[in-house]
Amino acid sequence: MPQKKLRKRLQPKPKRKIAKVVRIVGLREETNDFDYWSSQPIKKRLEAFAELRRFFIQFHYGSEPRLQRVLRVTKRKRS
Repeated sequence: MPQKKLRKRLQPKPKRKIAKVVRIVGLREETNDFDYWSSQPIKKRLEAFAELRRFFIQFHYGSEPRLQRVLRVTKRKRS
């Protein structure tokens, strides 16, 4: 009985088949990005924008975006 369980466990799992979908588009062919993004909820659009912004800042400046440090020196009157 234990040999049957061992044989069953050692058999390879059947491979899943995933269809490859490729669409070749010419450079001058118009894409339909506007329709896609206008159909997405605002939260998903903002998340995509934030990710693109982060990629740009990292590529352009070579670092992660951070908050700018602001200091203000004020003179106070002595009482």
